[in-house]
Amino acid sequence: MLIFGNMPGNDEKKLAVVRECLLIDNPRSPEEYIASLMAWDFTELEAYLERRKREQASLGVPKFRPHP
Repeated sequence: MLIFGNMPGNDEKKLAVVRECLLIDNPRSPEEYIASLMAWDFTELEAYLERRKREQASLGVPKFRPHP
């Protein structure tokens, strides 16, 4: 029996979502972060990415400006 979560194409999609999450979260240990998120279900991972995007958008532009 073929389970859709284990289809080869799904891992590529999952990895693309994990990369987007990686850019948003900027973790200290990218290897552990990627391994952890790859264990998630694809629908949970997509929901997490959408939530993080909304959180980032709600933060707005920071007032801090680096010295030139």
